[in-house]
Amino acid sequence: MAVARCRSSCGGARRLSPLLLRVCAAAVAAVVAAAGVRRAPLSTVALHGRGTVVPTQRRQALLAAASGLILSPTVAHGIEPASALALLLGFTSTSSGLQYEIVKEGSGDLKPDKGRRVLVEYTGWLDGFDDRGTLFDSSNSFGFRAGVKQVIKAWDESVMDMRVGERRRIIVPPELGYGKKGAGDVIPPDATLYFDVVLKKILFPPQSSR
Repeated sequence: MAVARCRSSCGGARRLSPLLLRVCAAAVAAVVAAAGVRRAPLSTVALHGRGTVVPTQRRQALLAAASGLILSPTVAHGIEPASALALLLGFTSTSSGLQYEIVKEGSGDLKPDKGRRVLVEYTGWLDGFDDRGTLFDSSNSFGFRAGVKQVIKAWDESVMDMRVGERRRIIVPPELGYGKKGAGDVIPPDATLYFDVVLKKILFPPQSSR
């Protein structure tokens, strides 16, 4: 499991203790076992419903119960709720604070260079993924130049690390999204954003000939 980080009172970062990780994992396992859901990866049961039949209301109940068990000890250690949720779901954390899960691997070794135009498919939510959140935007084909600040920081970081066909779910902290200002009436200030992103194409010819 990825190392979770949290901000201490002095503004630095410290590692989440292995003991707390084990406590959280045991708590979640107990919730899943009590609910009678057959054994499956946690993110499958709690978030996606892939590979197991878990009705929407039951998924929400599982998440609520598991979140209640995990948030108390993690908040006591200074971890924000969104980070605790990412820990619960087994997301990977980067040094910037971005959290992601690779849902589907891409093909080949090519990743977008800085300035390369890409096409993505995406869905964005507030407050959580899918039916746990509030949908605020989506597109089947959105183009931009990667790594040159045409999109939010989290998107540049994510897409430049993806291969064609790859699908990721990302949790975006405010500082990598729209920050304290938000975005109009759609995204409030200091909002954590939740995206499902697929890198569809890396467009050619090279940047110099466009």
